Formats: sequence, structure tokens, C-alpha cells
Amino acid sequence: MGRKCGACGEEGHTARNCKTTEEERRLAKLPAPTKIHISLGDGRLCQSEEAAEWPPHWLNDDMAKTLPVCQECQELYKERFNRELELRPVDEV
Repeated sequence: MGRKCGACGEEGHTARNCKTTEEERRLAKLPAPTKIHISLGDGRLCQSEEAAEWPPHWLNDDMAKTLPVCQECQELYKERFNRELELRPVDEV
């Protein structure tokens, strides 16, 4: 068994000669998201300025659907459309 790469986690090489790109390494270091915001084409309903980039594995629908929806976005959605946001329970996804 060889050493594990610090960049990609695979065995057999080190970060120095890893094939991952600088952009892939940058994206992998992004913090995990804590909630999902509602966007309707003109930005987020709550006007949040949080970072919009997510680490690659969080872009998978199965991962993203486990996050709660921003409470402020939900309230603004109700005011704007006069109805509750319909959210399916995570286990139905």
C-alpha cells in the first residue's frame, strides 16, 4: 500500500504529482452548505449574499435534498405567492 494523495485521497501518488487540477482542489476545499435558498431567476428571495459555490459532491441532487430550505426564503415565498412552499420529506426523495 502506497501513500495517499493529500489532494484527491487516492493511493499510489502524492499531491505533488496528482492529476487533479488547481480548480478541482479549490472546489473541494469549499465549506459544506448549511441550507438551500429559493431562487426565482432574479436572485435569492432572501437576498442572501452567502457564497454561491458548493463543493462538487454537494451538487448531487441526493445530497442537496438533505439540506433544509432557508426559513426567510420560505416566508418570503409564502408572502409572494400566497401559499406554503411544498417540500417533500427527505425519505420520499
